[in-house]
Amino acid sequence: MKVFVIDPANLDIYEAEYNGSIDEIYQLGDFDCFDVASFNAENDGVYVDDNGLFKEDQSFFAITGYPQPLAGKGVVIGCDEEGASVEPSVSLEWLHQNVRFVRVV
Repeated sequence: MKVFVIDPANLDIYEAEYNGSIDEIYQLGDFDCFDVASFNAENDGVYVDDNGLFKEDQSFFAITGYPQPLAGKGVVIGCDEEGASVEPSVSLEWLHQNVRFVRVV
């Protein structure tokens, strides 16, 4: 299925294929462990590194609908009524318009 990866270190947002496995979430996001931040009423979530704030030279991004910046890469995946992963309802274009890369000085 189609998902999106937000890569603040490279100021990039791109489409990726996701096979539905938890291992692939770890690979797509380069995570040790993750958490999910819900950002819209359609149950889309952005998976982020749960230890992202503890890493040196970290990059951040902000997404419309979530109240604070998030650390490291984000993997955007949708969720159906039963909790299963589905393609996100947002588009790549929507993400380009609603994600801001945050630089820490």
